[in-house]
Amino acid sequence: MNDSREKTLEEFRKGLRKLLRPYKKMILDLRYNNGGEALKADELFRTCVNFDMEGGRIAVLVGRMTFSAAQTFAARMDQWTHAFFAGEKTGSKPNHYGNERPFKLPFSGLRGTISSGYNQPVRANDGRMYILPEVLVPVKSEDYFSGKDPEIDAALNELDKIN
Repeated sequence: MNDSREKTLEEFRKGLRKLLRPYKKMILDLRYNNGGEALKADELFRTCVNFDMEGGRIAVLVGRMTFSAAQTFAARMDQWTHAFFAGEKTGSKPNHYGNERPFKLPFSGLRGTISSGYNQPVRANDGRMYILPEVLVPVKSEDYFSGKDPEIDAALNELDKIN
């Protein structure tokens, strides 16, 4: 998600809220999201909080590749909504180092990234090593290669149990 000439993040949020109006259930997939700019997700987060406050049910899919800004987003969803989580445990702590910046080593020319800040989206005393989903679904290569998505199936099953 980015501001662009075509649509701002605020316009995206308004459009998404309008799109979600007739629905009571939502699945948010963060499984293979290794991050980005956490502040860019504020409009999406506000939309999710409003959806939750209006009685909508949210399933958040997470996994071992949920890192950085996606981890921050998941932690905020965990703390501020009634969303339930499905999948594997997340790839890092709810409070974590992030905000990566690129660098180039002066002599070898090798490039990389390094964390430049500490993200604390939840309580300071939150000592969890990861977010553990309420609905644990192990990832299996045979599911992946056969086009099956047991995490989505599990989330849909849980959402169907609710109203």
